[in-house]
Amino acid sequence: MRKRHFENQFSVAPSESFRSCLEVNSVTHPDSNSDVRHSVGSCPICEQGLCSIRACGLVDDKPSHGLVVCDECEAIWLQPNIQGVHIYADAETPKCPIDQSPLYQGNNRWATLDDIDRLGWSDAVNPDLTYQPESDDS
Repeated sequence: MRKRHFENQFSVAPSESFRSCLEVNSVTHPDSNSDVRHSVGSCPICEQGLCSIRACGLVDDKPSHGLVVCDECEAIWLQPNIQGVHIYADAETPKCPIDQSPLYQGNNRWATLDDIDRLGWSDAVNPDLTYQPESDDS
């Protein structure tokens, strides 16, 4: 079972940049296997998961498009508005609905802050819902 961290950002002034706000509660990591997930909200479909941004179609480590994916029911949105139309990928071999590449491998990853900036989706991210796996450091 995954643990999620929901932390308030009371010490960050609203006038600060998006990046400054999120870096308080997240890790910017170039590793495509990073489990840090920047979310836009709770899933309106299953009401259980977080809807997090995936950077897809990576070319020179830059996304050509993005998706929002629920980490529980795997509903997919093609834009950060999760109140709009959603779709589902094939459960056995999930693929990006835009370029048909494997959704969880290859040239797709959970979006970094830089990816989110490039996609123009910074305003949609809720920093209080950033998921960070537990550190193995004791």
